[in-house]
Parts: sequence; C-alpha cells; structure tokens
Amino acid sequence: MAGFFRYGILTLFLCTSLSSPSWADKVFVPEPQSPLQDSDVPQVDDAQERLQLSRELHDIKRVKESVLQNIDNVARSLPRHEQEDFKKYIELNVNFDDLEEKSIAIAAKTYTIAELKAMIAYFGSNEGRSAEAKGREYGEKFGIEMEREINKAIAAAKFDEVGGQPHSEPSMDMLGK
Repeated sequence: MAGFFRYGILTLFLCTSLSSPSWADKVFVPEPQSPLQDSDVPQVDDAQERLQLSRELHDIKRVKESVLQNIDNVARSLPRHEQEDFKKYIELNVNFDDLEEKSIAIAAKTYTIAELKAMIAYFGSNEGRSAEAKGREYGEKFGIEMEREINKAIAAAKFDEVGGQPHSEPSMDMLGK
C-alpha cells in the first residue's frame, strides 16, 4: 500500500502518457469531406481482420518496447536511490501482456481497416520508422519550449498584473479538440 502512494502520481503519469498516441500519429489528421451517414458505414463484420491488422501494427510500432522505455524514462526522473524500486514496483504490479492485448483490442475497435493499413504502410516504411524514432527527441525539445512558456505565464500571473489581451487565443486544434 505504501508503494502505491509513493509511486501513485508517477504511475498515473506513466499510464496517461502510454494511453496517448505519439506525436507522429497526430502529424496530419484530415477533416472528413462530408459526415458519414449510417448507410455509408459497411455493415460487414470485419472485426477479425481489424484485430489481425492491429496486431501487425503493434508489432511494427514495437508498442511493448515503447512501454518499457517510458517506464525507464519515468524512473530516471526519480532520485537515483528510488529508481530501481520504482521499476520493480511497476514490473510486479503491471501485467504487460494483458496491457498489450487491451491495446490491440482497443486499436482494432477504434480504427477502420483502411486506417490500420495506412498506419502499417507508414510505420513500416523507412520514413515512418525514422519519424517515429525522432518522436522522443521532438517531444523533449518541444516540451522544454512549452514548459518555458507556461513558467513565464505562471510568473506573470504571480508577480505581474494580470490583465489585457492574451498573446494568442488557443484554437480548438491546439487544444486537441
């Protein structure tokens, strides 16, 4: 029980970071030309094919390796003397095989056959693998810039008079909605 409270926040952070797709998944998301009507959606049960494609995508993207890398990254943010305990805590309390099966099933239910095939083609290509490998570097660099701007805003709110107009209005795209 003490381990949960000790590592609860980090575990929660790890889980939420694992549940969100990598930045490369969000590079280009076109708006549909026209909303689909119920009559436009195929009524064929393609669940088995989507499940097979989802497994293939997970193999290509090496999702399990990514999960383990994220755990290592979180552990490195802890004081050195707590890092091994944290990793052991996660290893003992997370069923990685079950988590991977859930991820495969969720992807199969979420994406269409065409979307899964497109992701397999992209992430299976040299360019896709290269872009995915650079995702961590991009995230670290952009994270520093984002943190810098947020810290400036917090300092301004604390020490300056808050008023006036914002530098820019966040758009729905910026907010991920």
